[in-house]
Amino acid sequence: MIASVLLSFWIGLLPAMAAPTTPASPERPQRERPPPPERPGFSGDALVGWTIGTLAAPSVNSGATGTLLARYDAFATRRSTGGPRLGFSVWGAFHTAPFTTWTAEASQAVRADESDVAVDLSSSTVGIRRYGLMTVLRHDPASRVSADVGFGFGRVDLDASPWGRTALPALTFEAGLRHHLPVERLFMTWTARGSWIETPSSASGWPAEEWWFVEFGPSIGYGMNTGGR
Repeated sequence: MIASVLLSFWIGLLPAMAAPTTPASPERPQRERPPPPERPGFSGDALVGWTIGTLAAPSVNSGATGTLLARYDAFATRRSTGGPRLGFSVWGAFHTAPFTTWTAEASQAVRADESDVAVDLSSSTVGIRRYGLMTVLRHDPASRVSADVGFGFGRVDLDASPWGRTALPALTFEAGLRHHLPVERLFMTWTARGSWIETPSSASGWPAEEWWFVEFGPSIGYGMNTGGR
């Protein structure tokens, strides 16, 4: 009886002794998914401002003149990428009070095209419209105070002048400081600009001139992310 019990015990124990023991596999650490790559994007700054300056020219009376300025600066990178950033600017300017006036001698020679019946030749005000393209280099936009410089070419339109209705080439350069305002993405820029302008010679004998226009004033702007996220 005892022998049969022991035999049954050993028979039940043999499979357990024969089974191989394998260690438990360690758990693999979970990998964190990498963040998605940043989508390419670009940004821009829209600005509106007013400047006060002076136009130095032989045919123009010396004195202060105002200018209303609007511009848009485009950059190939977002504002969050830091700086300095190289961008491209499109701008336009229109003269406001106080206005520049022609000298007495130049006023007698002011003329316009025959089709420009709306031009008042009796007025001595120099009606100037300016616009152009510029390359701008801007410091880190995330900084509270930053600097920028610009250089480019433009055009000056005169409906009436001693040279008649004409468009004058202009070389423009600028430098400025900007600081952030309490509203997000809103900033103010204080800019000094200079322009060199060359006039043609007139068929009526009025000589060619070199003009220098210098101005300074504030602009208020808003930074936009116009592409990507």
